[in-house]
Amino acid sequence: LGPPLAQSDASVWRYREEDRELIVRFGPDRRMESIRCAAPPGGRFSCADILGIRIGSTEDLLLLRFGSPGREVFHGHDKTDFYPDLGLTFQLRRYEVVAIQVGNRSGMLSYVPRAAWVMVP
Repeated sequence: LGPPLAQSDASVWRYREEDRELIVRFGPDRRMESIRCAAPPGGRFSCADILGIRIGSTEDLLLLRFGSPGREVFHGHDKTDFYPDLGLTFQLRRYEVVAIQVGNRSGMLSYVPRAAWVMVP
């Protein structure tokens, strides 16, 4: 990746590669807390998929793979689905995934049944 395009102190590093953006967040102990990848669907660059969910995946597929999110936030045409037990966040625009964030997992209560569900073909 090389040096970051921009840094907000030492806690947030931003990288841009044509139409893809990566944001890496670090905690006070300088350990990585999360990484977010955003790209337009069908763009030249994309992001790594998470258990079959990638940039451009539909909301229906996301719900089929992961079930209902732990929390949803709406803002205009955007919706953000939070899966805190898996440490995953998906941003959707007009029912398609446009950003994927991987971070620290919080809680284990529903992790085992959700992981088992995801493994079902």
